[in-house]
Amino acid sequence: MLTTVHGIVIRSLKYSESSIIFDALTAEHGVQSFIVGGVRKKKAKMPAAIFQLMSLVEVVAYIKNNDSLNRVKEARLTDHYQLLPYDPIRRSIGTFMAEVLQKTMESPEENRTLFDFVKGAFLILDQKESNIRDQHLYFLIRLSKFLGFYPDGQWSSIDRFFHLAQGKFLPAADGTQCLSEQRSMCLSRYLESERDTTPVESIDRQSRKDLLDDLLQFYAYHLDHFRSIQSHRIFAELLE
Repeated sequence: MLTTVHGIVIRSLKYSESSIIFDALTAEHGVQSFIVGGVRKKKAKMPAAIFQLMSLVEVVAYIKNNDSLNRVKEARLTDHYQLLPYDPIRRSIGTFMAEVLQKTMESPEENRTLFDFVKGAFLILDQKESNIRDQHLYFLIRLSKFLGFYPDGQWSSIDRFFHLAQGKFLPAADGTQCLSEQRSMCLSRYLESERDTTPVESIDRQSRKDLLDDLLQFYAYHLDHFRSIQSHRIFAELLE
């Protein structure tokens, strides 16, 4: 049955001589895999650029709701990025966000609230004029809400150490599963900023890198299927 879905491309691969296989997080059917033929030909009806990583698309396809590929009949871009494809930092952060989605999204079920959040995150990355170097950190924090393990509480003079496995701040460090006090304070600053939408004052490169490592470790504690992320190594140098 032909179905129209709205999605965000989170993985895209060349297949055979002229086809593309891509995964998309859709508003209507969660994560779905698609195959589209003939798009890498010179006079293709649907150009391959539509299916690039991070593209916001409307797809008409035969949705099977199983593990097989859904064949695309029609597709178009719903939004056109202005800066994201051309700015190295924005593009690298977006690639990282897409990789995180690849490794955290599995459900084929409808979740429009999640879709709206993810779409909004990419549009903000594209349109925001300044302070984009922290967007991947806010993305990880906000996404954890949808995944069910958003950090609990905040740093205080009593609760000084964030426990990665328990997901909350504790009075005393409990082995290797706790962040240091300094790194717990840094995480807390971003949590407070995320809750009241007030930007964190600029932090140094090493602190930003440490917080990213801590958040990825936090994800690994709470998602059994969460595999190592590689793309953040690409933009680490760009954020210096």
